[in-house]
Amino acid sequence: MGIVGSLWCIAWGNPYVDPPPPGLKVLARIFVPGHSTYPPEELKAIKYSLGGGYCLTCRAMTEPIQQRSPEVLARIRRKRLIRRMNAKTPLFADFFVEQELARKPDYYDGVTDARLEAERQKALAADREVFEMVLARPNELIVFGDEPPECKVRAEQLRANIDRSITAARLKRAAATN
Repeated sequence: MGIVGSLWCIAWGNPYVDPPPPGLKVLARIFVPGHSTYPPEELKAIKYSLGGGYCLTCRAMTEPIQQRSPEVLARIRRKRLIRRMNAKTPLFADFFVEQELARKPDYYDGVTDARLEAERQKALAADREVFEMVLARPNELIVFGDEPPECKVRAEQLRANIDRSITAARLKRAAATN
């Protein structure tokens, strides 16, 4: 499962706060086939305020993962359990492995909880949708909207605060040397 390409975005950077109205999480994006370490010029040409909340992101796009069979899942889960118990309690590892296998037999037979499996399938479907969408339009810049004015104001305020702090530090240093 190698890297198919890079998805470059100008996206909202704070996961704990929603962006200001109109609430766009992504302002623009472009998919570049192959492994790209530098943002494309088209994306760099889009103006956004540093410190306003939006940032330049890069995501390595890989082929969607394949579902593992229950037999393979069972083998992996049992192997990890044995490794974990041998690392934590090597003297009693066999006893704890037997105890854990008796406590959760379905899990170690490769059966996944239905609720977790449904959430996993939903996440995989969303990933597959994004993968197919960006793969269909390589090297095409998609702009979803402009940066909200509140972000520009916030960035200006941040820059002004930084400038004041730098000036105060310089004055303090100058007073200390005199």
